[in-house]
Amino acid sequence: MPTEARHLNAAAHNKQLARSLLASLEGEWAAVLTFYSALHLVDSYFARAGLHPLSHEMRKEYIRRTSELRRIFADYRSLETRSRDARYSLLRISPSAAQQLMENELTAIETLVASLLQN
Repeated sequence: MPTEARHLNAAAHNKQLARSLLASLEGEWAAVLTFYSALHLVDSYFARAGLHPLSHEMRKEYIRRTSELRRIFADYRSLETRSRDARYSLLRISPSAAQQLMENELTAIETLVASLLQN
C-alpha cells in the first residue's frame, strides 16, 4: 500500500498538472485532477493511521466517520461530484470554475490535512 509520502507526492503532482491544464483552458480535466489531488491528501492522512480505502465509497465513509476530517466532507464531495460530472456526464467546467474548485475546496482540504499531519 502507498505510504503517506507517496500520497502527498501524488497530490502535489496532480495539483501541478491541474494548474498546467488551466493554463491551456482545459477546465474539465483540471477539475478531475483537483479531485484526485484531494483524494491523495485524504489518503495520506489515512495511510499514517494504517488505513487504505479500497473504493471511493469506503473513503467517503472514512471521511464522514473521522472526527478530524468530517468538516471537509462537503468540500471533498463537491470535488468528487464535479470530477464525475466532467468524466461521465461530459458537463463543461470552465477554467474559472475549475480554478475556484482549486482555490476553495482543495485549499480547505490541503490546510486541514497539513495541520493534522504536523501532529
